Amino acid sequence: IFFVHGAGSEENDSKCVMSYGLPEVLYSGHQPPDFPFVVISPQAYPGIPWWEGDTLVILNALLDEVVDTYQVDPSRVYLTGLSMGGYGSWWLATAHPDRFAAMVSVSGSGYRSATAPAEEVVCKMRDLPVWAIHGARDMISDPTANKIQLLTLGACGGEVEWTLYPDAGHGEAYSRAYRDPALYTWLLEHSREE
Repeated sequence: IFFVHGAGSEENDSKCVMSYGLPEVLYSGHQPPDFPFVVISPQAYPGIPWWEGDTLVILNALLDEVVDTYQVDPSRVYLTGLSMGGYGSWWLATAHPDRFAAMVSVSGSGYRSATAPAEEVVCKMRDLPVWAIHGARDMISDPTANKIQLLTLGACGGEVEWTLYPDAGHGEAYSRAYRDPALYTWLLEHSREE
C-alpha cells in the first residue's frame, strides 16, 4: 500500500506522518489481524503538495525502487491517501494509472476543485478501481466535489465505490476508514493484469 499523507505532515519530523491515517493505525496496532501488506508512506517536501513540481515523478521512482528491492507483487500495488494525500492520490493515479491495482481516496475532493477536469484526464483511470470515502460534516474538503469527480470517472466506465459517513467530519472519516477491515478486503479483491 502506497500511502500519501495530508497537509501538515510535510515538515521534517517524520513523527507527523505516524500521527494519523494508515500509519497511525499500524503504529497503534489497530489494523486487521490478517494484514498482508507492505506499507510505504513517503513524506512530502515542506510546503509542496503531492501534485506540484516533480513530486509525481519522484513518487513513481520511489515506487520503482520499492518494487525492485522488496518482495512486492507488482500486480497488487495499492494507492491511498487522505486529505491533501487524497487529492494527491487522484493526481498520482492519473499520471500513472497502470501502476496501481486499486485506489482509495479519503477526505480528498478529487483533483482539488469543485468540478472534474476534462473527461480525457479523468478517463485515464477508467481501468483503475477507485473508492472515495468522505465525511458529510467535512468542513475542509468538499464531499460533493469528491462525489462529482467519482461520478465522472464512473461515466468513463470506471469501477467506483462511494462511502459518505453522515456523522463524520474531516479527520473522523479517515480515522474510521483506515480501521475498517472492509477497506483492506476491497483492496485485495483487485489485482492488475501483468
